[in-house]
Amino acid sequence: MKNFKIWNRFVLLVTLSVGCTATHLMGQAPSLYEKFTPPNGSSSQTGTAGLTTADGAFQVDGPWTGTGGNELLPSLAVFTTADPTTLAQPATGYLTLSISPGTPLQGSEIISTALPGYGYGYYETMMAVNPTQVSGGVCSFFLMQAGGTSQNKTYGPGEFDFEFLLNESWVGSTNSGAVHLTTHPSNATMTQNLSFNPALGYHRYGFLWVKGSLSFTVDGQIVHTTTSSDVALPPDGEWIFANAWSGDASWGGGPPSAQVNCVYNWVKFWPNATSVPNEGGPNPPTGLTAVVQ
Repeated sequence: MKNFKIWNRFVLLVTLSVGCTATHLMGQAPSLYEKFTPPNGSSSQTGTAGLTTADGAFQVDGPWTGTGGNELLPSLAVFTTADPTTLAQPATGYLTLSISPGTPLQGSEIISTALPGYGYGYYETMMAVNPTQVSGGVCSFFLMQAGGTSQNKTYGPGEFDFEFLLNESWVGSTNSGAVHLTTHPSNATMTQNLSFNPALGYHRYGFLWVKGSLSFTVDGQIVHTTTSSDVALPPDGEWIFANAWSGDASWGGGPPSAQVNCVYNWVKFWPNATSVPNEGGPNPPTGLTAVVQ
């Protein structure tokens, strides 16, 4: 997420290169497996302020107003049993976070509820990025430093981001896409080109976080590793977030001209994992260049 919870960030673009490969951890079950089934047991449920997922692990965030007047509204988060896209995936539970067209700028967000938050291990989501193929806005999956209390949360400065900018040329096409990987508080950002279009299918995006190192993964393959001071474990760990918001002229190019939907199939966490769990899912992509900082 860019400039929502912390107001004084600036993105520093950096170019990085050195090879790295993923290893796999067989047979270990995640301690968190958020399936995003509708909390009330129906086929579909619209978010409301304070609504938690069926297992209580996540909460629909808002209403609140962030950077540039972007409002995060619970009503733009929708839980469904069936896949809400045309990708025809099994009916296992889905969360759609939407961005409204035009002004006022409106998006949506979820946040984990556990405090202390989450620490070292492997985090992963399965998502379809903007299958509506509408230009403008940002879809994200990220971790942010946890603190405060459950009723009065605090945030940052430690943060790790996957961000998809929906004004890029791959949106509305069949071209291969890209994702922007950032760590804070140093604001170090790199662009990772993908071998697929993230709007045209579900793919897995993850963080492997061990002492002194954070690796970003795409479909189980490590694509970027950093050992900067950004990856130190804070006292209360990290919140897990996902959101969709309008961005601004320099980051995402919103607002969109029509509603944008970002769809999350699940979120998982394997505590203290030191390698990438091998649970299947989309085949590892080809043509990705791994980089290390």
